[in-house]
Amino acid sequence: MTDGDDEDARSVIHELATLTQRAVELRRSGRFAASVDQVRACHRLLEGVDADEVRSMEAALVDLRREWAISLSLAGDDIAGLRAWERVWDTAQATGREVESVLAAATVAYIHAVHGDRRYAGLWVGRADAIADHPLATAARAMLAIDCLDLDEAQRLADAAQPLDGTEAWAVLVWLDARIASLTGSTRAAMTRLRATCLAHYPKQWESGLNWYVIALATHRLTREDRGATTLRLDVGRAGEIAVETNHVDAALAAVEKGDPAAARAVTGPLLNDPDLSIRARVLIELLHASVAEDAAEAEVLVEAALETISREQIYTALLDVPVAGFEPAIVRRAATDDRLARLLPRILGEASDELPALTRRERTVWWYLAEGLNLNQIAAAEFLSPNTVKTHVRSLYRKLDVNTRAAAVELARTHPNGPLPPTS
Repeated sequence: MTDGDDEDARSVIHELATLTQRAVELRRSGRFAASVDQVRACHRLLEGVDADEVRSMEAALVDLRREWAISLSLAGDDIAGLRAWERVWDTAQATGREVESVLAAATVAYIHAVHGDRRYAGLWVGRADAIADHPLATAARAMLAIDCLDLDEAQRLADAAQPLDGTEAWAVLVWLDARIASLTGSTRAAMTRLRATCLAHYPKQWESGLNWYVIALATHRLTREDRGATTLRLDVGRAGEIAVETNHVDAALAAVEKGDPAAARAVTGPLLNDPDLSIRARVLIELLHASVAEDAAEAEVLVEAALETISREQIYTALLDVPVAGFEPAIVRRAATDDRLARLLPRILGEASDELPALTRRERTVWWYLAEGLNLNQIAAAEFLSPNTVKTHVRSLYRKLDVNTRAAAVELARTHPNGPLPPTS
């Protein structure tokens, strides 16, 4: 490369850096669409550069590509964001930038987990030992554990992902908390935490892009489970690939819940053969369309296809996102050949009991000590546990009981069908 070529490369890098800095400033002020405009300008600039020259700039491009990927992801453009993070990984690998490589792979794993794609999420988490311990990769594994209905493991992983709380991806934890809460019945407590978390962040950090998207999902999930919960005011007009995909599902779901099958079919029908839908969205569209299908045979085919995908990909929570109770029970029972699907049948067919979630023996024993008035250190000494371990059991107990205080837990002990268990029992 000649001196003139070096000068041209430095000029391009300088211009890219200027555009990227603008993108970062706009993103941090909540102007996500404007931030993406700057990223697009960077892409257009690179398109006019010779391929060999681009390769010569790879070392400088790693940090820039990372910022482009963050802007695209937070703006809700999940398809472009996924490709951008893959490019960050490629560039970081080529230049020996391990930290950036790990971040990129962990983010790609998380996006695939959001889409319900267990295979690709697992592949990206497994690319290096360091990736498995990254907070975003941990969050990805937590989402997969939730989909498998392994809620204890999901909570453990969600707790381990706490470093996300100080990054631009903090809202990821909100979504994990909401999904776990909706499955354990602790929706009131989760809604309180959701509101507190949003209030702790500058509004523009959660009123746009990906943060808006996951908070909207979390709020929707919690308020569906608990009609008495107070909703957050959200700007639902944000654009982006993943948001648009979800808006289709939400529109169909709203039509079903309002008793307007024609409107639901108008949304779901054209999407049944859409090759670009994510795995999770496709399952939801198939189930929603089946619930309003005019032809019973068509409904049965769609339910069978959806349940087969749910079983194969282990995304069992998808069944809890649609009003499956409106289906002909015999169709669901015939299609639910997987053991976990069979265990979900009472709930999804509206036959679940009103009992609170089951507790582990250890949780019931800790609950007994609490009811007896012992403090955490006394419980730890009595059970030969560390205080931190006791705290973990108490937190899990409160989550399952959907309470925030000892007094509430003690009061509930009087009526809970699976109540406290003395240590000598």
